[in-house]
Amino acid sequence: MGKPEGAMECWSVGVGVGVGVEGVLLSFLLPLHLEHRHLKIALQKITGDVHRSRMHSVVIHSDGACHGNPGPGGWAAVLVSGTHKKELSGGVPATTNNRMELQAAIEALAALKQPCEVEFHTDSNYLRDGITKWMLGWKRNGWRTKSKQPVKNEDLWRRLDEAVSTHTVKWHWVKGHAGDAGNERCDELATAAILEVKQRYTRDQLKESLSEFNASVKAAETRDLLPLS
Repeated sequence: MGKPEGAMECWSVGVGVGVGVEGVLLSFLLPLHLEHRHLKIALQKITGDVHRSRMHSVVIHSDGACHGNPGPGGWAAVLVSGTHKKELSGGVPATTNNRMELQAAIEALAALKQPCEVEFHTDSNYLRDGITKWMLGWKRNGWRTKSKQPVKNEDLWRRLDEAVSTHTVKWHWVKGHAGDAGNERCDELATAAILEVKQRYTRDQLKESLSEFNASVKAAETRDLLPLS
């Protein structure tokens, strides 16, 4: 989609609070003779509201797919801000569906170059529940589950935690393959990414990549079972 001259996209241009805003606010607050701590709280509250009012609104749909699970995988995301639209996708020779769901979310949020208000749509309960229900407990337990087991795909969950930290994100679950335009487009892009991977690699290379992936997963599980020294 074309971009009008001088147009501003959340994923390309940063916008900040105007220079001197804090000073202007102080000039109004100081005559109130507030205690220092109350003055600090009031300033943080007002400037925080100003920052949020300057945030761009972005709607994101994402999806992950995998042929074989594990097997060749693809991820995709569609970002919309006003009249602007951006599509992202990619693939890897050996992975799982859950890893592709996480990768899609990471790539989408990483494309935002300034703090944004995001409406994030996914058909993955694993992604939505992980970020909204489970992650806080994982982090509190040192990236362990309630049963003290290592969190699967910890590397990607950590990256997602970092990617989401600068944004205000509302997570929405949508039913897959049910006519949602954003979800359907992401599915098309992710599937196309898998086909591209299959064309880029020979069958033997894909088989070797899968063996290496499975070996790495098994090695990680074995390492996690070892007693702590």
